[in-house]
Amino acid sequence: MLNKTDLSQIQKAVRTETKQIVKQELTPLKKDVKTLKSGVLGMKRTMGVMLDVLDREDVTIRKRVERLEEHAGISSQ
Repeated sequence: MLNKTDLSQIQKAVRTETKQIVKQELTPLKKDVKTLKSGVLGMKRTMGVMLDVLDREDVTIRKRVERLEEHAGISSQ
């Protein structure tokens, strides 16, 4: 029959092995997460630039349409 000391030693050995296995499994995952983060940040920057350009073009087109409507005597709704 196992006593408290034996159970404590078994528990300690299991913890040590579990920590090593988890560490080995997490290392590649950390690299993948880092890669994903950098990819997402790049996409955010690209989307920000695209939205800025589209907003500027939208304002320009609105101004042109307003001038055309004014010139043609068409009222905008």
